[in-house]
Amino acid sequence: MSKLRILAAIAAFWGNTGLNSQAALNRQPAPMAVDGKIMAARLVKKVDPVYPEIALRARLEGTVRLSLIINEQGIVTSVRVISGGFPPLQPAAAEAARQWRYAPYLDENGSPVPVVTIAEVLFKLPSAPPDKTGTGEQPEPLPVDGKVMEDRLVKRVDPVYPELALRAKIAGTVRLWVVINERGEVANVKVIAGGGPLLQPAAVEAVRQWRYSPYVDETGRAIPVVTNVNVTFKLPKQMHS
Repeated sequence: MSKLRILAAIAAFWGNTGLNSQAALNRQPAPMAVDGKIMAARLVKKVDPVYPEIALRARLEGTVRLSLIINEQGIVTSVRVISGGFPPLQPAAAEAARQWRYAPYLDENGSPVPVVTIAEVLFKLPSAPPDKTGTGEQPEPLPVDGKVMEDRLVKRVDPVYPELALRAKIAGTVRLWVVINERGEVANVKVIAGGGPLLQPAAVEAVRQWRYSPYVDETGRAIPVVTNVNVTFKLPKQMHS
């Protein structure tokens, strides 16, 4: 699918989902699909994203692709993540893009119109700090699939079900971003999604106590890794009635 067809589809989606009775009464125009390169040339204020601390520690980088709605004044009114970037990078990219400003886009009559376009936000790691270990190498967490690390789990601590969540009959799965050091210890945990505020702290507290068999590279050396973990909370059977 070409870029223009993708933009047209996004424009149609925004136009259909964005309509409500008040907008219909005001005859608000659907945003016009405009190529990202064209809008990039009209960017007059660009705010760089704040690199998330957990992404820096895990040595994560990449490009986040966003769909932007820009109004007649050149103000970004809506941002949606399309693809790209690790989960910790996407919110930072969206937050930066919300602060961007563009020169208003003009139609064939010279009138400013709202547009929908695609923008990309690049996260590039800074140069590695000087090595202080004397080994000449700076260990970096290696992204590893969650299923692979699950097979290396040697100590699993189940979460304590929060009393308030039990009373409210709240269940669900908390998805976590976990950094595991060379010794197989959990060095950092961040909530990605799921579970809500009652379940998330209990999931994090449990996973901090997990231990893994150290992950080794092709040379047989133990290295730190970053992976994802799911912690599921299921209500006791007697509470389902």
